[in-house]
Amino acid sequence: MRNPSLFSCVVLLALTSAASAHHSKTAHYDTSRTVAITGEVVQWRFRSPHAALILEVTAEDGSTERWLVEGSAVPTLKRQGFDRKTFARGDIVDVRAEPSRDPEKRVVFGLTYRKADGTVLGERREVDEAAELDADIQGVQRLAGRWEGLGFGERFPMSLSAAGQEAKDNYDDARSPANTCEPVNLPTILHVPNFLFDVRINDDEVILYHEIYQVVRKVSLGSEAQQAEPTGAFGSVRGRIDGEVLVVESSEYPASLWGLGIAAIKGSDIPASDRKRVTERYISRDDGQTLRVEYTVEDPVYLSEPYQGYRDFGRISDDTPMHPYGCDTESASRFTESLKQE
Repeated sequence: MRNPSLFSCVVLLALTSAASAHHSKTAHYDTSRTVAITGEVVQWRFRSPHAALILEVTAEDGSTERWLVEGSAVPTLKRQGFDRKTFARGDIVDVRAEPSRDPEKRVVFGLTYRKADGTVLGERREVDEAAELDADIQGVQRLAGRWEGLGFGERFPMSLSAAGQEAKDNYDDARSPANTCEPVNLPTILHVPNFLFDVRINDDEVILYHEIYQVVRKVSLGSEAQQAEPTGAFGSVRGRIDGEVLVVESSEYPASLWGLGIAAIKGSDIPASDRKRVTERYISRDDGQTLRVEYTVEDPVYLSEPYQGYRDFGRISDDTPMHPYGCDTESASRFTESLKQE
């Protein structure tokens, strides 16, 4: 076997533990610094919510250790040039990564990967941000198209009720619905970075497609609310056109342990009750180049007052590929197991 070298050994000895793209990354990784390791590929798992590259690394004393390099979800990685055949067993890879805060396990979060032929992967590839809107398109149709999130949007602090605060104080990663591939819900689904969002407006229906978890919400523009999607996780929904603004109102959500906010956005999962209600307002800005989604969330069980926020999206070409998410339960459940060392 070709012996890979270990960089920044002193720093690396302080590394490890698990993290999760659907949980608070900063809670598990030190994002203020990076380390570098070189290793021989043992296995490459290309899947959502977390890709995993397992490396065999040779330390300075000649001993070998297995390291787990955690990565992002499939759609994000595809836009960075990865696929299922990116790494093969025996490949030598240099990884720049963020170290874990847990000193007991050899796990890092990968940022960039350099292969033996000099190819560097992991650097963000820009999607087509120069998409032009036809001047003939006016009114509510200016909301239609393919969009990429801009920043995280305005997220006011949630005013939690006593029950909400208790849930926050007793947050347990092991009980997070993320571990069983339950889709992110509103309002968090509007704020997740690196995933695309599609809006299509027909005469009597609006279709909202979120690349993350491949959530398709169908919004009737009629007078009666209808179930948004087959599972019922996004409640009953109805829409209306108010001038040039699309208004989407939803209720009858099932209770969820992360129905109001996931750890990656709020620091801990915030539950929602079956009394949750959401109003979204879709507004065209900047001559149709920006979509603003303003929203109000009500939940008298876990919130002491309504929660308001917004997210802006930039228009991209409708030809920009959107990739299947395909949440893998084994990958998701690895968080519960604290990413046991290989």
